[in-house]
Amino acid sequence: MASTAAGELARELARKALMNDARQEEAITVNQRALIDKILARYAAEFTVFRELLQNADDAGATHCELRFESQRAQSAASASDASAHVASTLNLLPDFKATLSNWVFRNDGKPFGNDDWSRLRRIAEGNPDPDRIGAFGVGFYSLFSICEEPIVSSGDQLMGFFWKGDALFTKRATNQDRQNSPSGNPWTTFFMALREPSPFPDSPMALAKFLATSLTFTTKIRSIGLYWDDHLLCKLDKKLALPKSMPMPGHLNAYSPGRIMRVRDLESTAVQIDVQALQLVIDAAEKDKPSLKQSFASALGKSAGGGLTSMLQSAFGFGSSSAKEKERERERELQKRSQAEAAQEQENRRLDATAASLTSVSASIHLRIATAHVGVSADKAFEREIERSTKKPPPKVTAFHLIFTGKEEYDASFPDESEDADASVSITSSAAALDRGVCQIFSGLMPRLEDQGHAFIGFRTHQTTGFSGHIAARFIPTVERESLDFVDRYCAQWNSELLSMGGYVARAVYENELIDIGRLWTNTFADKRPAKDDDPLAKALKDRALHLMRFFTFRASSPSSRVSSLFLTSFFGSARQNTISLMSTRGVEHSAAVRIPNALLSDFVKDLAVIPPDHVEEAPDFVREVRSRNLVQDITMDDVFQELSSRALTPAEMVACLKWWVSVAAHPSYDISLRSKLLNSAMLTIADPKDAAVPEKIQPLSVVRFYLNASRLPTDLPLPDTCLSYEVSKLFTTNELSRVFGWSELTVPAWLKNLVQISIQAQRSSSKTMAETNLQTSPAFAEKVLLTLSRAWFSSPSAQHDEIQQLLAEVTCIPTRLQMQKPNDAYFANVSLFSDLPIVELPTAQVKGNLEKVLIALGVRRHVELQMVFNRLVAGGGWSHVDLVSYLASNKETLSELEKERLKKTAIFPKHGEVGPLKEDGKPRIIRHRASDLYEPTEALKALQLPVLDWAHKPWKPSSEEARFVFDLGLRRYPPMETVLELASTSTDAALRSRALAFFFDKFHAHY
Repeated sequence: MASTAAGELARELARKALMNDARQEEAITVNQRALIDKILARYAAEFTVFRELLQNADDAGATHCELRFESQRAQSAASASDASAHVASTLNLLPDFKATLSNWVFRNDGKPFGNDDWSRLRRIAEGNPDPDRIGAFGVGFYSLFSICEEPIVSSGDQLMGFFWKGDALFTKRATNQDRQNSPSGNPWTTFFMALREPSPFPDSPMALAKFLATSLTFTTKIRSIGLYWDDHLLCKLDKKLALPKSMPMPGHLNAYSPGRIMRVRDLESTAVQIDVQALQLVIDAAEKDKPSLKQSFASALGKSAGGGLTSMLQSAFGFGSSSAKEKERERERELQKRSQAEAAQEQENRRLDATAASLTSVSASIHLRIATAHVGVSADKAFEREIERSTKKPPPKVTAFHLIFTGKEEYDASFPDESEDADASVSITSSAAALDRGVCQIFSGLMPRLEDQGHAFIGFRTHQTTGFSGHIAARFIPTVERESLDFVDRYCAQWNSELLSMGGYVARAVYENELIDIGRLWTNTFADKRPAKDDDPLAKALKDRALHLMRFFTFRASSPSSRVSSLFLTSFFGSARQNTISLMSTRGVEHSAAVRIPNALLSDFVKDLAVIPPDHVEEAPDFVREVRSRNLVQDITMDDVFQELSSRALTPAEMVACLKWWVSVAAHPSYDISLRSKLLNSAMLTIADPKDAAVPEKIQPLSVVRFYLNASRLPTDLPLPDTCLSYEVSKLFTTNELSRVFGWSELTVPAWLKNLVQISIQAQRSSSKTMAETNLQTSPAFAEKVLLTLSRAWFSSPSAQHDEIQQLLAEVTCIPTRLQMQKPNDAYFANVSLFSDLPIVELPTAQVKGNLEKVLIALGVRRHVELQMVFNRLVAGGGWSHVDLVSYLASNKETLSELEKERLKKTAIFPKHGEVGPLKEDGKPRIIRHRASDLYEPTEALKALQLPVLDWAHKPWKPSSEEARFVFDLGLRRYPPMETVLELASTSTDAALRSRALAFFFDKFHAHY
């Protein structure tokens, strides 16, 4: 604090001393030549002289400008005796761009200079006070002194010349005796510039033509510029403006600048067409190549490169006389002269042809769109004073901000190398060079490539880039040389910053309006859904338009000041009242809150969710990164996935992708198994009939799935239950994944069969041909497939499942036989030949053997005739004897169940030897039958004891035969009990019987008792 106070005191003492001193004040003097040469005429940018002249013309309301270069060669031609000869000689001269120039002439048809204009012209740093004019510093005119010593200005009926006296610059006014009018009827305002040092043009005419085309972009009044070289029109540029169209101001955007100094009042869009007509010579000069090595070799190896073949051979081998040699040399000299003459004539013809071609006119057109915001300015008095102090003019009450936006079609037409299907927005027409697109180089400064940046224009282009692919133009306050924006002066920096923020608003409005148009076209065709086909051409075209828009408004660091792009970027995203932005998605244009960042792991099955198209993420990564960093768009969430899964059924391929993604989710350390139920309750699968496309697709919710198919046990081509996941899906997963991750089990045979039985029941009530083919109860071929499958899976299935399968098929007519389909218990194996009309198992193709036979046995297919049938049809009917029955049963005893054997034991089947029953109605005696356990073996010894023995008539009894052993198994007695024998031996009234019984007892005692 003490040092600050001391400094203030010292300054005040110094000021008082100066004020009290009696010495005379002295004015500051200026060395005008040094000021002009060292400062005012020294600019870093190329073509500064032309920029300043064009700017002055635009401020003067000129519509047409001409720039003429006059060479010393043309001036030499002017020495012709009459004017007509002079004109003819000048026109016959082909422009030589390396020729020495002596004069530059620029003229425009703007408003002639008034007294104030003439007065300002001779005053350094006294600019135009009109706030609507670009000129501010009053020094632009003095750029002419960079090329000439004493320029002359002609406007209307007045002239002003500049000349030096030592280091002081003077002017002189005079009346214009040679007043000329422009085609518009207005007098020309002309600037004559005799070069200080005659020299060739420092750059190419193509570079100047590019500069002029770019300069014409944002001119307010200028519509035409002509470039001449010695009276040859090298290039003519014409600008055409359509009527401005009102552009909607997006309601969700804030139209105020950050400092609320400026507000966008309205927006409009103007279509601009710029036409160019240029000599082919200009294009050829720009594209001229250096002579190639191939051409050098060609000239060296040409026929005229050396002597003839004869002289070569003669000099090599030294034959021929001297006179002959002389004649030969004379002949060769004549040939050489003739050849040289022909070559010279041919060269002259080529030169004339080239001259004619060079003077051929080539034309092209380019179409641009300029978005314009009319900005109202409302600044406080202090701010206005500071701006006026810096620029010597007050800030305007209304100003305009222009932005060139290049649409997809215009861009592709301008850069056909980047698009194979570009349209004709840029067209070339020429009779001599119809295919020459070199003329389009002239427009290269109007439309930057998407990877390049546009420039800020303050009337004309500056060095300052915009940070994105568009040019901008506004009443920025520049530095003195008008190549950069002024961010040093506090108030100038504030003005420029506010104006740039308005530019961000304009860029965002253009972006939003373009997307509104894209969205309208999308909605008219696809509503709010994704296209039915991913490669739909209209959808692709609209997405490409949106991608172009994103790339166009991708912001990068601007130069030389990065502040420009930073302010643009902040305003572009910050102008929205809510944190949102419109984005192109796979479902059309949506606000960013409804759009997600695509995820490659989800893209194969999450298709209805609105996501940024993946190619947009790849080709506009910086734009996507910016919206993501600002939380304008989010990644896909679990809820997004579940919502889509519940909204539509997935195709098998989509379901595979979904489940594979879930396998990866389940492998994450933070995986919560409770999420699995959400997945299963949401996801649905469409299952198409592989045989009949007309059959409607089935929908299989994963919530009903309990099983997966093991193709090594059950076939894949037979119907599966709804509770079994489609094999088209499950085949791409391991059993571990299906069981561990999703909790599903392998499909069991009973569950599989139960589904087939249910299908057969449904088929009985349906006329569907497809259902008939899979009807287990009516289709032998289908039943055969099922039975063969059972035969393969039977022995690897648990025994508990065997009982379940038996019960399931017991009442189902699933066995193909000779007599249609039968239940298992009603079908018989082929070895049962007891009756000719039995339903014998007969499969369409397979043989009943091995595992198939065992399965049929397990299911209940009979290996013998049912006993009751035998009783009813044979024994009871009298067609068979009990001996025949025993023979049949003995041969098939292995097929008899224990239940059947028990029934045989308890059934009265066998007659007793010698017993005759009562007569029947037909007069025949009735056969009285007994159980086997009630009878004895029919031997003579037992018959002698008068015991009840089996009647085995008509066939010898063999105790060791199969029949005898079978009857013994049924309970037939081999010998009587001891009590019975002893009772016969002691109590019988028949003495012979007693004797036989006693003898039997002693004889068989050791064997039986």
